[in-house]
Amino acid sequence: MDYDFDDTKVRPSSNPQPAKIHKLQTVGQSTLPVSVNDQITDVVTIKPAGSTSSVNKAVVEITVSFTKSPRGIYEVYVNADAKRPDPSTKGFAGYMTFFGSDHKSPGESCEKGCCRPLKNGRPLYTFEYSVPASEKYKVFIYKHNGKHIGDLQIEAITVKHLVKDK
Repeated sequence: MDYDFDDTKVRPSSNPQPAKIHKLQTVGQSTLPVSVNDQITDVVTIKPAGSTSSVNKAVVEITVSFTKSPRGIYEVYVNADAKRPDPSTKGFAGYMTFFGSDHKSPGESCEKGCCRPLKNGRPLYTFEYSVPASEKYKVFIYKHNGKHIGDLQIEAITVKHLVKDK
């Protein structure tokens, strides 16, 4: 950087630390489409290939598609009690929201593929969640307030483990 802000000189660190590099290794995947049409949609259970004893973090990628933009908040849970979804529990992975997914530029529509890859004419959205590593990953989606609108479909779920680079 060759910029001084408020007459404060920018100086390089006297003791730079090398970054720790981690790689994501795919250990399990499900590609069967599942339609989200209930308040609680039990999506899939994935058992990773190989040992998980040396892994403490994982990334769960959920790829979804739709033709009509879903409304509201969808909560994603991994290895949680499906009868009592609660964001304060350890099994809560995060949210899926589609705010702005139907945004249109002048003369263009992102739903037509200008901004997203398509599968069978449906735009694909991928959400990533960092979760504790486990012997299995049971994923379900809870529709907040129960009013499901749209044709949300889970296209794929991929589980990746963080592997330290040696």
